[in-house]
Amino acid sequence: MVDQPTIEALASYAGQLSEAASQAITASGKQHEIVNGNALTDVLTESGPIPTLAKQAVLAQEKVTSALSEVALQMAGAMTYATTAQGLAGTNNGGYFSVPSPLDLETSILYKNAAGVAVETKRTPSANVLSIARRGNYQLSGRATKAAKVAGTLNWTVSWGRLYLFTGTGKARANIQAVTDLLVPDGQCAYVDLAEPMVGGEYVVHVSTIPLTAVANPPGSYIDDSKFILFTCLNDIIGGEACPVLPSAGSVSAPVLDKTLSNRSLRPAYQVVGRLTRFLLNGTGCVLSSGDLRITRGVGNTSLTVAALASVLVPLQQALYVDLDAPLVDGKLVAQVTTGGYSSPINGLVAGAFVDDNKVYLFINETLGYSGVLADRRPTATRVGQVWLKQAAVITFDPATRTLSWSKTLILPTIGGQSRITLAAGSYTFSTLDNNVAYLDLDAAVTTGETPVTAVKGGRYYDGTNPDRFLGLPSQVPIFYWNGPNDFGSLGGFPTASAPGAGVPSVLAADDVVVKVGSNTASAFVKGAKSGSAKYLEQTIGYENRPFDPTGADAFGNSDLWHLKHQYECDLTASTMSFARTRGGQAILNGGEIELAALEAGTPDYIGGYHGDELKTHAALFLDGVQIPFNTVATYVGKKLTLVQNSRLYRCNTQQEVATHVKRVTLSHADGGLKIELSQQVVWSQSLVLKAAMLTMLPIKRLIADTTGEVITNMAMRAPYASIEDVSTTGFAQVTTLGSLPDAQLWGPSGISASVQILKHPGLPSCGFYIASAINYNKPYYSVAGSTVSTMGGVTHTTQPGEKWDVESVIRMTTSL
Repeated sequence: MVDQPTIEALASYAGQLSEAASQAITASGKQHEIVNGNALTDVLTESGPIPTLAKQAVLAQEKVTSALSEVALQMAGAMTYATTAQGLAGTNNGGYFSVPSPLDLETSILYKNAAGVAVETKRTPSANVLSIARRGNYQLSGRATKAAKVAGTLNWTVSWGRLYLFTGTGKARANIQAVTDLLVPDGQCAYVDLAEPMVGGEYVVHVSTIPLTAVANPPGSYIDDSKFILFTCLNDIIGGEACPVLPSAGSVSAPVLDKTLSNRSLRPAYQVVGRLTRFLLNGTGCVLSSGDLRITRGVGNTSLTVAALASVLVPLQQALYVDLDAPLVDGKLVAQVTTGGYSSPINGLVAGAFVDDNKVYLFINETLGYSGVLADRRPTATRVGQVWLKQAAVITFDPATRTLSWSKTLILPTIGGQSRITLAAGSYTFSTLDNNVAYLDLDAAVTTGETPVTAVKGGRYYDGTNPDRFLGLPSQVPIFYWNGPNDFGSLGGFPTASAPGAGVPSVLAADDVVVKVGSNTASAFVKGAKSGSAKYLEQTIGYENRPFDPTGADAFGNSDLWHLKHQYECDLTASTMSFARTRGGQAILNGGEIELAALEAGTPDYIGGYHGDELKTHAALFLDGVQIPFNTVATYVGKKLTLVQNSRLYRCNTQQEVATHVKRVTLSHADGGLKIELSQQVVWSQSLVLKAAMLTMLPIKRLIADTTGEVITNMAMRAPYASIEDVSTTGFAQVTTLGSLPDAQLWGPSGISASVQILKHPGLPSCGFYIASAINYNKPYYSVAGSTVSTMGGVTHTTQPGEKWDVESVIRMTTSL
């Protein structure tokens, strides 16, 4: 049964309803104020003031306006201008603007307009920088399986199997091409270019074409670009991402050795090149001199140079050394001398010096003896000075003035005969003191050109005040001594001096050959037939050098060779060993060719010798088997002068080689006059149709002045000497001998006579001989192949590749006056 409400309960409920109604009326009023209130009113509620809807709309609009202002401000900062000046002009105070960066690694620079001043705030990196940064984190999987240095070079070869380049999670794996013994030259690298498309699913390996450090590379190559270096080498330092790992534990390798162990193992293998040039004792000290020394450290490693020593004193119990790790001075190491002993840790030396470090003993001066690499490289006595060649010089010594004189150059052969010292003509005067020795100072001598007279020095050996005194050094070659008016003379091999005015006896035997060498010429003087006569024949050897003329205008072009030229009759002046040409200085042999001249059918001129188209590959001059130099001014006396020459022959007025030519020309005195022995060999490489190939000729004059003057030759004979031929006039009837090469003789009323004999030739049926009746000479021509020139009337000869001719002949000439 439901309880019935009481009067009291109903009264209480009515009170609650009345209170709720009052609150609803109040809330309704507040809501009315919020909805309908003006834009300035806040309605007070139990939870605090609430703006009216009108006021809320105003506040929301203010926020939108503020946000738009901020966006506008930010947009102003995003604007890019060409220059900061334009950026400042386009922004307000406090605004931001950007300008392009001049650097390749950046895109722009952000500035703030601070009261009209551009203040840098940040820089934006380029995509290239980001790429470089990312690439620095790439991981290479795999290494080179082999890296080997190429013998005798600084180059390396490298091999690897497939390599993989990890560029980040979620990206495709980058495969790299395998290589085997890929050659990487010194200073260059093997690389892949990540910007290139892959071939067959892998990057192709390239080798740089120029060194990495070459300025020809674009700036930033291999760093700023997409190239990835796998292997590189420079001066035996190798690197790169695929460079092989260091040796495993337990193995020994120079790069991983302790520095002291490395020094101990490598330094003993270094070689010091050079020797002392001077060694003197100064009390207990040693005075050392040398040229630059070189320290080699193995093939492919840079050699070091130690600066020359100039009278360096090494006291007793001290050492001369060089520190290979010391800084260079003008590109060279400088040797040093210890000051506190060479085995004590003092004055810059530390424990273990010369063993654990890179110092090298050069010379140790100890009471027990000398040590170090230079100790056994002191100068030793030499035989230079035992032989002097005085040639035609007159050597005198005048005791009254104590003066030693020599009228012409003197020659001193040096060790091995490979060079010589030519002492200029001059004199040396001794002081009045005794015990004086004159010597040639080899340190002041030269082997090219003439050594000046000032290289002759002297003094008393014990006179410490004279730096030029004779000390018996290897560089001092004694030549003469003076110990008073009754005690003097030559020393060593220096020629004996005569008293002044005593005259010079004839030093020439009848069969001596006097040789005078000059610039581009040499002359041999040989005595004539008459006993007691001073008449000599001078045979010259000349040098021809003319450039190739493609036009053919220079018929004697394309030449570089030595050959026999003019011949003269001379008178000897014995006192001065000089020769004067007779017959007004006119030659009895003109400068025409004597050894070789060949004429190809269809060409305008001969080739060889005087005619050109012959270039030597080697030439040398010998006197009695000893080589003497061309192009010096010197006089020699011997028995046989020999010219040896190898050369190439070319088709007329072209540079096409057709044959090689080897000749040996020997000049001597025999049978009362000059004997010229010719030994020649020609080997053909091309097929030529030859009209003639003269391998011995003699352009002897008919008249001394060519067309006028004294008659030199006017008669001739040839084997078998059946008759005398008249060759006295130009244009005489030429007589030809075909199929053989007979001996011939020529002579005249002048006392000059000549003969020619062919000792050996190929024996070709086309050979022939005649004496030319030209205006300039009576010239015997011996053609060993071909006989269709002039009036010979024979046949041609066609050479074959590999065809070889050996020709030997003798020319004899003399004067009977």
